[in-house]
Amino acid sequence: MTQPWIPSPPQPPQENQAPPGRPPPRRSTTTIAVTILLASSVGLILLGAAVLRLSDLDGTPRPGLDLSVGILRPLGGEAPAATNPTRTYPEPKLSDFTLQLNERRRQKFGPAGANITYYIVADWGPTYDPATTYALVYEVHGGEYGPVRNYLAIRGDNHHMIENDQFISTSRVDQRLIVKAVAVEELAGAMLTPRSCQPH
Repeated sequence: MTQPWIPSPPQPPQENQAPPGRPPPRRSTTTIAVTILLASSVGLILLGAAVLRLSDLDGTPRPGLDLSVGILRPLGGEAPAATNPTRTYPEPKLSDFTLQLNERRRQKFGPAGANITYYIVADWGPTYDPATTYALVYEVHGGEYGPVRNYLAIRGDNHHMIENDQFISTSRVDQRLIVKAVAVEELAGAMLTPRSCQPH
């Protein structure tokens, strides 16, 4: 006589059983190929640079170019060609300059005259040698005791200069002052005053 089928009760899970492990990840073939290609390229570049730096057996450096961190430079102590030629500057001349006399104050003393405070403004066009100082000598006419001579120090590429205030007396209240450039000289060595302004 056939016995009826009776299902077996489920087995309780074992507590200390570890879950099945995952297989280690595989690198793709493309990544491996790219890594090998890059490492080979770097090695060939370094090897080529080392070969170019080698000297011949007799110790003479190889002619050519030195590759150092991607920079090409000549071997054998050759000086690089000059890229900036020496700049030449014009010599200043009187026609380069424009002078203007501006009055700041005029103190009148009736018909006897006036005391005038003024300053000089100079303009010029060319750029002169910045390593050289020039003196622009000028005269102010209209003063009670005749022309007064002074100078401006001209340096480098300045194109405008305002002189400090100066003072002059006139014999007439309405006397007009006139400024005129008379010389341009180089101030060289220990010369602090141009020859045109020194007493004779």
